[in-house]
Amino acid sequence: MRRDQRDIVLPDRPLVDGPTALRAWRDEDVAAIVRACQDPEIVRWTSVPEHYGEVDAPLYRCCECGSPAVDLGEVPGAMAADRVVLESQPREYACPNCEELFSAPKDQTLIVCPSCGQTFPVAEAG
Repeated sequence: MRRDQRDIVLPDRPLVDGPTALRAWRDEDVAAIVRACQDPEIVRWTSVPEHYGEVDAPLYRCCECGSPAVDLGEVPGAMAADRVVLESQPREYACPNCEELFSAPKDQTLIVCPSCGQTFPVAEAG
């Protein structure tokens, strides 16, 4: 914890003042947070990544209380690495020769069946 930080104790009930209410983060807030993070000014003035999406939302939450994180430190770099892993997940294939089901990197255009050795082209997924 940084020297200028203090423990934040969240109230049990929302803090309300007229039309404004301040409450703890809830899972149903994800869609609204994602919409707000599409605003270029959010990206400009914070460390929220440019293409923030629902897959990123859990990574931007406090590990202790679940509230949206404010001091993100190294999180954007870690999120970029996580996004690469998610985007490069293997695809599932069925061999046209032996009908064996298997996985292979989705960026390959020529696949070799590990069971029978049959080679077959794969169209890019769209």
